[in-house]
Amino acid sequence: MTTRTPLNLSEVERAELGHVARRASTPQALAKRCRVILLDDPEDMTYAEIGEELALREQTVLKWRSRFPKHRMASCVTRPARA
Repeated sequence: MTTRTPLNLSEVERAELGHVARRASTPQALAKRCRVILLDDPEDMTYAEIGEELALREQTVLKWRSRFPKHRMASCVTRPARA
């Protein structure tokens, strides 16, 4: 079993993630990425439990969660699709 790298969200990051997740105009995929981070910050839920809560596969939760420590908020946004 691997240990989690703590996210250590700042109050500003937590507020921004919450705002983006709740905003009606936010695309659902982006809102779910933000919720993954918000649910994982206290580290009291497993990846499977977070996935169940958000209707995501555990692997998807792990993917978005693992990107956050390196890229912070930028990790929640993907590059636009090429035309």
